[in-house]
Amino acid sequence: MKYLLSLVILSSFIFAKIDINHASKIEFKSLNGIGVKKAESIVNYRTKHGCFRKLEDIMDVSGIGKGIFKKIELELEIIACDNQIKKKKKKKKENTNPTVININTEAKATSEVTTTK
Repeated sequence: MKYLLSLVILSSFIFAKIDINHASKIEFKSLNGIGVKKAESIVNYRTKHGCFRKLEDIMDVSGIGKGIFKKIELELEIIACDNQIKKKKKKKKENTNPTVININTEAKATSEVTTTK
C-alpha cells in the first residue's frame, strides 16, 4: 500500500505542471536545469515582486535565461494569485466626467450657477 501511495505521489510530480505563482522550492527544484539556488531565487523574487503575470516573467529572475526557460516552459503553468483576481475585479472603468442633467429643465447642467427671480 505504501508503495502504491508513493508511486501515485511521484507520478503527480512527473506529469503535473508546476504553477509558478504557488510552487515551493522543492517543486521548482524538480525542473530540469533548476537547482537549489535557482529555486530559492525564484521563490525570493516572487515574494519580493509579487506574483508572475505570464510565464515569460520568470526570466526576470536572476539566473533564468531564455535557454533554461525553453527547457522548462512546457512544465510550467500560471494560475493567478488572489491579489491579481481582486485587482481585475476592481478595474471597472470609472466615469470621471459624468453628465449631469438638470431635472427641472432636462438640459445638461453647466458649471455656471444661474439664479432665477
